[in-house]
Amino acid sequence: CFEKRGKKGYFVTIGDEQCYLKLTRGEIKRIFGDDVQEDIPLETIVAELHDKWNHFHVIPADTQYHGSPENKAFWQEYLGERVVSIERAELICEVIAGLVYMLETSLEADKVVADIGLTGAAGSVVKNALVPVARSRAPAHIAKGSVPKAKGKGGVTRV
Repeated sequence: CFEKRGKKGYFVTIGDEQCYLKLTRGEIKRIFGDDVQEDIPLETIVAELHDKWNHFHVIPADTQYHGSPENKAFWQEYLGERVVSIERAELICEVIAGLVYMLETSLEADKVVADIGLTGAAGSVVKNALVPVARSRAPAHIAKGSVPKAKGKGGVTRV
């Protein structure tokens, strides 16, 4: 994405646990076949990843550590608002699609959920996952899913 379009792509990790704080020289050699001088700390890996990718970490429900404040705090230390909790794990694909769509269009969470065709309980779950990300990228009235309206001249409603 970055090389072809000059734009960051989307990178989503999924899990309910923390990850290791470094990638060891031995692991790098064994997995990638590369020789490096030293272990690579997680901070370095994340910083390089964020140069070219919009990284989100999804913590699905119905997993052992879904509700763990320590686990969420760990990921937030590295990703800030880009840690997404999902109340129903079977909606992971819809949440990821919603994240990409919301960030590409700058639409409010309600509009994103409607545009991807979700209603009822499923729509609420996806919106609940999107709103924290929206709050960090948009004014609070948009992140909450409503747009304030003001009457203009001639009775035209303006946003």
